[in-house]
Amino acid sequence: MEQLDTKFIQFLSMISRQKEIRSITELALNLGVSRRMVYYYVDKLNDFLKEKKRPTLQRQKRKGFEISKIQQQEIQLWMKAQETTDYVLTQNERHLLIGLLILIENKKWQLQHLQDFFHVSRNTVIKDVQLVKEWLLTFGVTIESNKKRGYFVTISELNRRQLIYQQLYLMEIAQMDAIYYLLVHELEIVKTPQELNQAIQAIEAAIYQTKTSLAKEITELDTHILAKMIVIVQNRSKNGWIVEWTKKEAALIEERLEFKIVVQLLQQLNGYFGIDHLEKEAYYYSVLLLCIEKNVDAHFLSNPFENLVYVTKNFVRLFEQIAGIHFHNRDRLIEKIQTHMKVLYYRHVFEVQMPNYLVKDLSDRYEKAFKLTEKVSIIMKSDIVFQTSFSKGLTKTEITEIAIYFEEAILKEQTRRDVLQVLVVSDCSAVLNNVIEAHLQQLLPESLVVGNLKSKSAYYYPGKVDYCISTNLNYVHPQGETVYVSPILTIEDKKRMKELGKKQPLTLKKREKIKLLLTEFQYIENQDAFILELEKLVKSPKRELPKKYQVKMVDFLKNSEFCFVEDQEDSLPTLLDKMSKPLIEEHYIQVSYREQIKEELNQGQLIFLYSKILLVHTDYRFGSIKPGCSFLFLKSPLIVKNNKEVQLIVFLATEETMAHVPLLFELDHLLQSNFYEILIKTASFQAATQQLQS
Repeated sequence: MEQLDTKFIQFLSMISRQKEIRSITELALNLGVSRRMVYYYVDKLNDFLKEKKRPTLQRQKRKGFEISKIQQQEIQLWMKAQETTDYVLTQNERHLLIGLLILIENKKWQLQHLQDFFHVSRNTVIKDVQLVKEWLLTFGVTIESNKKRGYFVTISELNRRQLIYQQLYLMEIAQMDAIYYLLVHELEIVKTPQELNQAIQAIEAAIYQTKTSLAKEITELDTHILAKMIVIVQNRSKNGWIVEWTKKEAALIEERLEFKIVVQLLQQLNGYFGIDHLEKEAYYYSVLLLCIEKNVDAHFLSNPFENLVYVTKNFVRLFEQIAGIHFHNRDRLIEKIQTHMKVLYYRHVFEVQMPNYLVKDLSDRYEKAFKLTEKVSIIMKSDIVFQTSFSKGLTKTEITEIAIYFEEAILKEQTRRDVLQVLVVSDCSAVLNNVIEAHLQQLLPESLVVGNLKSKSAYYYPGKVDYCISTNLNYVHPQGETVYVSPILTIEDKKRMKELGKKQPLTLKKREKIKLLLTEFQYIENQDAFILELEKLVKSPKRELPKKYQVKMVDFLKNSEFCFVEDQEDSLPTLLDKMSKPLIEEHYIQVSYREQIKEELNQGQLIFLYSKILLVHTDYRFGSIKPGCSFLFLKSPLIVKNNKEVQLIVFLATEETMAHVPLLFELDHLLQSNFYEILIKTASFQAATQQLQS
């Protein structure tokens, strides 16, 4: 047992804290490995226990195995005493280290140097370096090499440090503490793991003290990375490599409270271990603090951010209007998005890119929220106040980050059902943790996240837990099953989540289904039908999930009952009465939904998707049952408030789970084509639809 690997350490950590492993299958599922690998780990552990003359783990037929206190103590002692540098590196771990060694450039790194450091073949190093080159090229950075410097890159110090921070971020979320020690050991910063831990703890303690002074809270994850970054950057700083700032940037940094706090922090750490170029480095770490994601910012409304507050409120208002939803906890949503907007603002000002691996998965995974947020950002580009804060607009990454807050708010607005009790344990940012929650809601539709806690406090959670979903590989919850996942769920993670859902039948409380019946049936007028459905529900032993609607706009365009063409002008309320009639008769909406739309239009809440094209809809809670739409074309435009012309009206029925949003996307795609031009020429929905399809 002289060599370690990540999964084996995770296996040891889990069994050293649990008295009993009930099932090999469950253990394999929770670790994300095969049953065969678990048996291999057990045999490997038993070899060690035999060396220590301790009882080995005994598998029970059709069960798991028990672990005694003596066995657990031996495992824990071995893990503490194990030489951290004696580690089996995976290909990914080598890539991280090679990238960091080239970026830090503590000495000349040539092919032979890397081969000796990793104890691998020349061909392996060549392949590894090639992959690192491909990674850096995605940032527009080219690895060069010569006899004098070995492998090196030519970029600004700020960009270099951003890439170093990104590698440390990857290392932290994968919890590669042993790999980090290998790095600092090679850089000759510390001599032992104990010395490194003491240094990191001292820095983290100093960072935690800034929370009270700044009235802001950064995540546990970023605290760990920032502490490790301070240790690493000393190697650059002592060689005179410092980030340069313009006078304007320096003046802006000095105005912020973060600068004063960072100076005090570095002075405090300087007494513990020397900080080279302390005053100059204070500017860099101040910017880093400003650009790091915040869980809490008590000053989110403070000066000089009135413009950003306006941008955030307008962003939320437009999202509500386009999506047809009203957030009950609107103020809390604005606070969260405004806190993030401040971070984005500073990143734009200082041109700092922080690591983010959400876009690739989440812009597709949460397509509804993302596309709606993207639509809002496009509209916001014409806003002068928005242009002042974000002259280049928002990137896809930034749009995705904002969309996550909307996704979280939408999920919380939806009805909670009788569910599995799930506890999320993660030291990552609130954004990442919210993403995990959102994934759980989709992968386990009947799950209830009872808490989203840091590993330090999760152990003392008093409530019932069926499953603990943890991104911390060293955490084991005292009750329920602990399942380990990546901060960004992989395909394998998602498969395992779905398997958890199969262990307990999905349920829906009957009283909630009665509420659905009360919504769907106008039972005062249709008492017999309502009573018949109610009797079926009471007698039925089965419990069902809510319906999942799949609707297409073209189906409504082809149905003449939902399409209207008017020759003469009527008042807008009269036109809405005509358009809503088929939707009411077919149980898409209730009369109350139409009346609420009239009230909102009377207040001047008009949504023009394009010139002369009016979208009318509102929150489903006013009486919309399922997604649908109707259309009305006016041969002569109607003049409404502010002398705006209306020629095409789209009446949209919304739905609780946002099933109406795909109709909005279809409508947007339709209006970007020549459908509207054909409609003006032919005054026929049927002709316009047929020509478009042909």
